[in-house]
Amino acid sequence: MSKKIVIAALGAVVAMGIGSGTLADQMSDSMKMQKETSDTLNKAMPGGFEKCYGIAKAGKNDCASKTEACAGQAKADGAKDAWLGVPKGTCNKIVGGSTTEG
Repeated sequence: MSKKIVIAALGAVVAMGIGSGTLADQMSDSMKMQKETSDTLNKAMPGGFEKCYGIAKAGKNDCASKTEACAGQAKADGAKDAWLGVPKGTCNKIVGGSTTEG
């Protein structure tokens, strides 16, 4: 690479870092926001719905569990700690479904 290209690329990287804060700060803010959203969803299920554990497809759970920070992070199909919100009374009719975690 020419010296001009290297200098221009380095300048762009420095400018991006100065203008947008540190990556660690951005990640920290993002994680805080995910946790707040997750906590809200975990506490407040809409009326007429309940958490149904053990039925979520990998990557399709509704929100946080002991091992994930937020929605869509279940690592395996049917994870016993991952849940989906379902209409009340239907969870126990689903194979593998449970209204209690684990």
